[in-house]
Amino acid sequence: MPFQIDQPTKRWLQSLEHEHEYAIALLQLHETDRLTLQTFTPIYAQLRREQELSGYPWDRFYVYMEKVYSQLKFNLNGSAPIRNFALDEAAMGESCFEHLHTTATETERRYGHVRLQLVSEPGATQTQFEWKVPPSQEPSHTIPSAFAPVIYDAITTQLEQFAHSGLRLVGAKAVICGGSFHPVASEALSYKVAATQAVNFAIGGARLIIV
Repeated sequence: MPFQIDQPTKRWLQSLEHEHEYAIALLQLHETDRLTLQTFTPIYAQLRREQELSGYPWDRFYVYMEKVYSQLKFNLNGSAPIRNFALDEAAMGESCFEHLHTTATETERRYGHVRLQLVSEPGATQTQFEWKVPPSQEPSHTIPSAFAPVIYDAITTQLEQFAHSGLRLVGAKAVICGGSFHPVASEALSYKVAATQAVNFAIGGARLIIV
């Protein structure tokens, strides 16, 4: 049975149709009941960027997208063949993808900001990592290297999720190219969320080839 799109989200997606192929794709996949984790993940990453640009309410977008993602994971029976994908070097740019995660309540505030780039690393069977966060005299303009392990772990975990959906990335390196820090609000969980979303965006913006 096709997933039901709540009406506010459907109207928002339809408003993007003429400008954004991923909105069209998501609507069509819903209608034909062909939505899978493999097709949903890059669509989610692109639409997340559109959500930020358009100002569409994050809470409504997040609840809807997480509901779809959870249902797709529940339906996954493990029978889908896993295919190896690599980055198309001819189509790679220099862009870093980033996510800024902030939350604030009456009792606490959280802040994590990660910028990363996926680059080709021929021959690598597991994702490699490189820390290229530029130092700064202003501590808030960089990421303390103490957060590197949690960032690497978040990227690895997210790429494993892609593999469960049938898409395994090989021959790649994640370069952490920047971010920022808050002396009070930054903690491991915030950088974990930021790194997870940043790699989603990077995968969504990459051109992949089957190997």
